[in-house]
Amino acid sequence: MTGILELKNINFSYDKRKILNDISFEINKSEILTILGPNGAGKSTLSKVIVTLLKQDSGEVYIDSKRNTDLDFSQRAQKIGYVSQSIDLKYAYTVFDFILMGRASYISTFRQPKEIDIEISNDAIKKMGLEDLKYKKITEISGGERQKAMIAKALAQKPDILIFDEPTSALDISNQNIVLKLIRSLKKDGFTIIFTTHSPDHALILDEKTLLIDKKGKNYFGKTKDILTQERLSKVFNTEVLIEYNEKLRRKVCLNKIL
Repeated sequence: MTGILELKNINFSYDKRKILNDISFEINKSEILTILGPNGAGKSTLSKVIVTLLKQDSGEVYIDSKRNTDLDFSQRAQKIGYVSQSIDLKYAYTVFDFILMGRASYISTFRQPKEIDIEISNDAIKKMGLEDLKYKKITEISGGERQKAMIAKALAQKPDILIFDEPTSALDISNQNIVLKLIRSLKKDGFTIIFTTHSPDHALILDEKTLLIDKKGKNYFGKTKDILTQERLSKVFNTEVLIEYNEKLRRKVCLNKIL
């Protein structure tokens, strides 16, 4: 076992309905894995299994050769950061305080944040372009701005692995581009990235490794260029798609053939 993250034969069911079927893969440090599939295929479920928010029926998840369930809260938080699709806001924290919570695993109980914790949180705020919202209540900003704050909070954790569970779902095209560029830059900074999406074009933009999951639990893992074929995508998404090379963009694009 040499990868920073390895899944072995993961199976998961909801009310006896199989969602994840024998999923296995391994990724290394500074790699990007796109988990791609239609709505209801189990992308978010798999993300939650990795971070122990859900317990799989069988199989194991290893982070740096240790089972994820053997790590305590602080160890997991320093190894893996998770950005969910939504956030349940019970308290009107400022954006800064919300992001500072990402440093919780580094701050001893009943201790005040250190200067380094404040500095790292401010860096995350700057990286996500949230300077103007720093002292606003997180309950009073837009859904897209909250999504960016959640990403900043995960960045403040300084984990080895970052999981983005459909982080572009509440964002417009401009902010989607910001997130995709961020993922590329985080790879260069040494982070390992897992990015879930229902957009094949996002996988083509990131163009590294892809785990493609269909609604019947079947999955395909490998290099994006090998996994994303027209025939396979058309079957998984139940619509005819085209994969074409765009000269202007200098990359392959995925087009939905509207009949």
